[in-house]
Amino acid sequence: MGYVDLPVLCRLYGVEGLKIKIYSWKKLLVSVLIGGIELAYVLAELFRGRISMLLWGFIIGSLICRGVYESVTEQGFRRGKAHDERVRQIYRNRFGRFGRVMEWSPAITMLLLLLLALAPVPVWVRITGLLMELIYLIWLAVVTRRD
Repeated sequence: MGYVDLPVLCRLYGVEGLKIKIYSWKKLLVSVLIGGIELAYVLAELFRGRISMLLWGFIIGSLICRGVYESVTEQGFRRGKAHDERVRQIYRNRFGRFGRVMEWSPAITMLLLLLLALAPVPVWVRITGLLMELIYLIWLAVVTRRD
């Protein structure tokens, strides 16, 4: 069997090399590395028979696609920057000098929930923490949606 010579194939189809401009290396690496690890975990759980992980697989897959789109296309990069700036401005207007903290509050509370899940506590404590996180995120979405 032969092999595929990529430069010859590119010339054959009129493509002048396969140069991809990366607009955001940080977003690309986070999307591919962290999203890939999460997706691998979800797939492993799916193969173990936990069909409930299918929803998480779709969510993580869409986040990976969005991150890659925003990091390798100019239009996606501009839209992502505009969205990030709009969200940052909403948090600053709504929460004043605590706006920067409130931007990171969902990630901080998720990290606290992860630590709670690893701690030897009763199940009801974990469920209560998860419900409090859900209520907090809904409240935060409603409060910031007004602006």
